[in-house]
Amino acid sequence: MKTTRFKSAGGEGNGRFMMAMSVMAVAGVTIIILALILVFFAYKRDDMDTAKWVMAATLPVLGTWVGTVLTYYFSRDNFEVANRTFTETAERLSDIEKLGRLSVCDNYIPVEKIVHVTMTQSESEADIKLVGGIIALLDRRNKNRLPILSSRGHVQYIVHRSMIDRYLTQKMLKGYQGDLNKLTFADLLKEDEEMKRIFSEGFGVIAQRDTMADAKKVMDRIPDCLDVFITKAGTRDETISGWVTDKRIMECARM
Repeated sequence: MKTTRFKSAGGEGNGRFMMAMSVMAVAGVTIIILALILVFFAYKRDDMDTAKWVMAATLPVLGTWVGTVLTYYFSRDNFEVANRTFTETAERLSDIEKLGRLSVCDNYIPVEKIVHVTMTQSESEADIKLVGGIIALLDRRNKNRLPILSSRGHVQYIVHRSMIDRYLTQKMLKGYQGDLNKLTFADLLKEDEEMKRIFSEGFGVIAQRDTMADAKKVMDRIPDCLDVFITKAGTRDETISGWVTDKRIMECARM
């Protein structure tokens, strides 16, 4: 169906192009012929004023004719572009309105179903192994991102598997001679400031009373953000009750 419309639009566009070229060619040839005739008669009769008057009267008519024809054939393109822009804007507004009617608490991943790591009071980032800890857990549960929580259930980091892989690959390419299995999350945070920023700041927090539209707005506002966590009042120093991902927001927008 889409292919048929595309072919039709292409053929129609070629037709309008040929029409435009034909109109311009006819108008150009007409002006040249008319100019030659008038110059000839003006030379024969020594009446240049009459020639000027005829040209002044004829050229605006030709110009108006060309303009009218081109406007008729090309105004539809302008309408289609404007209509497509309006439709896309309306669809975006429709998505936000749809998300605004959905409570975040009815659509998040509840905390008891979140695959995560919790640091106890006696543990720190140095106790979390990259290969044997984070990567092993993500592989085992078939996940790509992993929240790391404090002992009180406050979200501290959202770790991306692809970035862990990149960090380890860079270490090997730079000739790292140590044991990759001994590298910890603290090593990564110390050596890569950009990853540290994304892991520690690349997520949002909203309140339980908020909607999925609020989650989308927060996600759009924060650089590199694909995740929003939910707490009672919407602050980071509270225990999380749920998690909303970018994928979940897209699913809700299509409902």
